[in-house]
This record gives sequence, C-alpha cells and structure tokens, in this order.
Amino acid sequence: MPALSPEIIRRQAAVGAVALSPDGTTVAYTRRTVAGDRYRSDLWLVPYRGGRSRPLTTGAWSDSAPAWSPDGEVIAFASDRGGEDARAALYLIRPDGGEAQRVCGAPHGGVGAPVWSPDGRRIAFTAEAGPARFWTGDPGRRTARVIRTVDWRSDDGEREYRTHLFVVAARPGARPVQVTKGDFDVAEPAWHPDGRRIAFAARMGADADLDPKPRIYSVRAAAGARPRELVGLGGLAHLPSWSPDGRTLAFLGTDVAGAPDHAEVELFIWDGGEPRSLTAALDLPVTIAFGSDLHDWMGPEMPAPAWDGAALVVPINRRGRDEVWRVPLDGDPAPLSSGETTLSAVAVAGGRVVATLTDDAYPPEVCAVEDGRVRRLTRHGGAWLRRHRAPTVREVDADGVPAFLFEPAGANGRSALVLTPHGGPYGAHAPTPELDTWALVSRGYRVLAPNIRGSCGYGRDWVEAIQGKWGGPDADDLMTSVKWAVRRRLADPRRIAVMGLSYGGWAANWLAGTSDRFACVISENGVASMVSAHAVSAIGPSYDRDIGYGPIHEHQDALAASSPIRHVERMTAPMLMLQGEADRVCPLDDNWQLFVALRELGRDVEMVLYPDEHHVMMATARPDRRIDRLERVIAFLAKHCPP
Repeated sequence: MPALSPEIIRRQAAVGAVALSPDGTTVAYTRRTVAGDRYRSDLWLVPYRGGRSRPLTTGAWSDSAPAWSPDGEVIAFASDRGGEDARAALYLIRPDGGEAQRVCGAPHGGVGAPVWSPDGRRIAFTAEAGPARFWTGDPGRRTARVIRTVDWRSDDGEREYRTHLFVVAARPGARPVQVTKGDFDVAEPAWHPDGRRIAFAARMGADADLDPKPRIYSVRAAAGARPRELVGLGGLAHLPSWSPDGRTLAFLGTDVAGAPDHAEVELFIWDGGEPRSLTAALDLPVTIAFGSDLHDWMGPEMPAPAWDGAALVVPINRRGRDEVWRVPLDGDPAPLSSGETTLSAVAVAGGRVVATLTDDAYPPEVCAVEDGRVRRLTRHGGAWLRRHRAPTVREVDADGVPAFLFEPAGANGRSALVLTPHGGPYGAHAPTPELDTWALVSRGYRVLAPNIRGSCGYGRDWVEAIQGKWGGPDADDLMTSVKWAVRRRLADPRRIAVMGLSYGGWAANWLAGTSDRFACVISENGVASMVSAHAVSAIGPSYDRDIGYGPIHEHQDALAASSPIRHVERMTAPMLMLQGEADRVCPLDDNWQLFVALRELGRDVEMVLYPDEHHVMMATARPDRRIDRLERVIAFLAKHCPP
C-alpha cells in the first residue's frame, strides 16, 4: 500500500454541525471541502431513517450553523456568500430547496449561530457591536490604542468590539435590534419557552479580563433591556438550556473557585434554588475532547445540554473516547453510544439523537445514536480516506500510563517511534488518529499517543497531579511510555522522535532539554519561556491560573522552573520549529527566544513561519500551507529518524 501523500489534504471532506428537524425525520448538516487553496462549506440533508444525502446549498462560499424553525418549514444559517471579503450574514432557506434569502448582517463582523424563538417569529444571534474599545482620536484616523485590560486580543485577532445579543424578525430584509449593551461579551443565547426572555453566558465585573469565568444571565428580548443574573457557581457556568416547560435551566459548569483544570465540567440544573449537579458522581468531564483533525475544527461548537423528556443528552469524555450520555433529572446517567467513538456535534429532537461521530480510524459521519449503537446516515464524510489502509489502533497500558498505539498493519519487531504529547494539557488522545499519524504510519512509523497525567477523561485526581508542576509527573509519564515501548521491543532506541503542538510543543521542548533519548524534535506553536508566555499569550493570565501558575508576581519562580529554555544548553537533537505567525495563544514572540538561543549555541535548528496562520494551523491553515507543513514533517523525520 503506497504511503499517504500530504496532497490528500486537497481531497479532505469534514462533516461538521448537525441539526435535527423538530419531528426527528431529517438531519441538516455541514460538509467542508477544499476548493483550490480555500475552504468551502455547504449545507446537506439526509433522512433519519436512511437514504441518499442531498445538497441544500452549493457555491463558492461557506454556509454554517444550520438551525430548523420550530415548525420545520425553514432552516436559518450563517453564510459569507457575497464575495471573498464578505462577512457572515443570516439567511433563510426552505428544506425543499430554492434560493436562500438574506435576513440581515451585523454592524462590525459576522453573525453568530442563529437561535429560533419558540414561536418561530424571531431569531436571536450574537455579533460584534458598539464603539471600538481601545482606539482614541478621529474614528477615520485612529491615533492610538489605550489598553487598560488584558483582553484586547484573542487568537482570532484584535478584539476591537464587544459581542452582544441581537434579535431579528425571521423574514428577508428585516432589521435587527440590539438587545444588550455594555462592557461585556454575550455568548450562547437560549430562548425561554415563553418567548419573552433570553438566557446567555457572560462575565461581568471589573476583573473579567483576568478571570473570564462566565455566569448565566437573562434579559428581555427588547432593545435597552437590562440583564439580570440568574445563576453562577464558584467556577464557571455557561451553555444554558431551558426545559420545555420553562421551569428548569440546565447548564454546564464547575463549582470550584477559579475553575482550575482539575475542576472538571459537570452538568447542572437550576430551578430557582441551589444549583444541583447531575454528573458529579461520575468523575468524568462533560466535554468533547477529540484532538483529531479528521473532525471539522472550523464548524461545530460544544453543544448545550439537550432536553429529551425528563432527561438531558450531553457528550462525556471517558478514557479518550467522546460518548453521548443520557442524564435523567433523577436516576443514574448512562451512555447512549459505546465503542471507539469520538464526536464533534450532537443534536436531539423528536425523541431521536444524532451526532457527528466516528467509531473507527476513519473520518466522522452523521450518525443516528440508538440503544447503545451507532448507525451511519452518511458516507461522504470519510470517503476521501477510505481507500487507504487505516493504522492499527491499540489501547495500551504503558507501565501505568494509558496510551493509544498506532501501528502499520502487521507491524512486527522494532521500528522508528514518534511520541506525540497532546495539547492542553487538559485534553486527551483518542482512538481516532490525526492525519499526521495516518501519514507517518503509512511510512512505517509507530506513533505513541499517551494520555499522561493532566489529561481529561480519567478523573479529577489524574488532572490535579500536574497542577503547578509542569515538568514533573507529566514529563515522567511521557518518558515512562517511551521506556515501555523500548522494553517491549516496539521502538528502536536510536530512532525515537517527539512531536507536539501547543502544550505538546512545550513538552517536546522540555524533553529536548531534559533527555538525550530523542533523535530529533518537532515543536509546533509551543512554549519556550513560561514567564514570557504568561504575558505575550492572549490567554496567559487566565490560563496560567487554571493550571496553577498565576498571578505572575506570586509564581514567577515556578514559571521559570517549568520553562524549557532554562535547559537550552542540553538541547542537542535536531529541532524543527513550526510556527503560525498569527498565533496569539503560543506566539512567535516567545518561541523566537528558543530559536535564537539554539542558533547561538550552533545547534541544528530550523523555524518555519506560516504567515496569517493561527494556533491549530495543522487543522485550519490554508490548504497549501497544511500540505507544506506535513511535507516538512515527513522529510525532517526521514532525515533524522528514518522509519
């Protein structure tokens, strides 16, 4: 079987968001493809009972976030149709076809996902609004930015405007009404069944930039209405969802002060008294933790809890697998899906459940989730890869470290091994491989993907073990898994590489300076100095608090102790540094320090900068840049750690 070419990226399709019609008979979903060096996303429909999928929209644009009207007669969606520089506007289309009709745009940018009112007459959405936050001088000739908070930028760019709530009549050409105003951001709107109020998540207060942990508010669906707080927790509370009778609010949150990583997200309900967790006893997070770029990283968001009678349907991560669970208001939660599953979207309607899901090593499809089993409704989400032989996937216990081992079919004896610490570190490897893994295994490599301490899906204690201790238990677990692979005669000790993104890039840098085990190192959008990253990262102050390292005046020594650059003189293995120039999570400003230090030491180091690309560029970068990146990874490993 020939090796998988990086050019396969041009054939990639990714099924994303799903929306189930109110009667449960039809699924609307998005399918993203590559057109030249751009992406396009269309809306498709497929019957729940099975049958041929059909496109609802086509064109040189991206349609996203489909939402059915309560009567099932219309689908609202966001689209950037209208030219290369168009921003997403709100559109309507009938499921039986016809031309999409434009409802409205937004003042400063694209519209967020549409949310129908219970009577189907109005649609709520979020969008940027208000005056520019930081600029002084004439609006046409801005003089300077005056910065008084740390939240002036994100990985998407400068945050010049706040995001607020809008409501618009569900008809073409309607004018939207801005509902909320103020120095805060609105997210995740949810209509109350009475159609007069909307719940949303927001963080208000003087220090919201340093501690952006939201609470849930409610506001009348009218211009100038004042929000009032509904419910908050010790940590965070978001993704509100009203019960059909309007008496109970479900939401996700953590009730530990500061919401550190080890305070894993639970499902709560609130009926006016004290909030009650429905999943605390599970010691498992209500989250989607997949890391594979076979899923659509540009489409679906974490779904709000979905009501299904007297129960709620949510995704839960367990030992690297994303599962769909049904959680009754009274009684024991239970999984609706099982097996080697990962997912990226869930929808519930008409007593039925669908998900964007895969239960093997191939890309996800739209699936019906029924009585503990999964039934595929589509076939064109993964068809682009199904003619290629998948890696063999094994879940292994690497001397106490849970891991997934990806191997060529029929692999026997020692081979070159690539260790891949995942990002986060609050995340998890899954049985669904990444495209990098496919390409490397097709060339004869084994890929070892450990879920070290700090990974989600293994309980709170597993996460808390590395709080404020990066370079301790986590690094021990990474090295333990490598030693296991060598002892089991899976890895040639002279041909072991490490490759990681984000925290995985930090880990690659750390191991490069604390071990001579590795033939070469690939560090992608990683961290060199934890001290500088605390400030130059757009999320540094809040993120470091979550992992036990903030504020900086109290933790500077601990941050310095966990900085890979302090071990730079011991870094002797050839290193390839991959960096998105627009990455504001792990920015160039920090990683450039490591490159300079290695260059001054005369080490074999190369940095590849990708203009305009952000943190997860391996999944979202322009197609030609993704291809270039993968070609460089393959060539670098072939030179320094041949299969």
